[in-house]
Amino acid sequence: MKTIILSAVATILFSIVNLSAANTQKVYSNIEKTETGCVKEFITYDEAISKAISKSVYHYDANGNMQKKVSYVWDSKTGWEAVSKYDYVYNNSGNVDYLTYTEWDNNMSSWSSKIEQFIHVYDNQGSLLVVKHIKIDNNGEFMAQK
Repeated sequence: MKTIILSAVATILFSIVNLSAANTQKVYSNIEKTETGCVKEFITYDEAISKAISKSVYHYDANGNMQKKVSYVWDSKTGWEAVSKYDYVYNNSGNVDYLTYTEWDNNMSSWSSKIEQFIHVYDNQGSLLVVKHIKIDNNGEFMAQK
């Protein structure tokens, strides 16, 4: 019986040590105010391996509406590499009209020509009715709709 209890206590202590050791990532932030709004940058850094992991950059207009979010990962040879971005467009009521999602194309070293667009449809009172998801090739070719 004592062996079972000691084993259970050792297992619990080992689990607690593993959990605290696994949480070595810190998030650092920077906020830059501009005439047209602000840019917020968040960098995730792993202190255990002394390495940056990821970065997210948010662009806001003067009204506080998010205009763009760009995500990056750190590559020790090339620096920050883009992964994806979201571009937001608002209607006259200040609601999201649509947002566009694009991934970085490493082969082309530019944003992909294939995008996903999320169109927000509202009723006359401004309540969100539905979000339509479509996929488009930047060549103007319609690919899919959900």
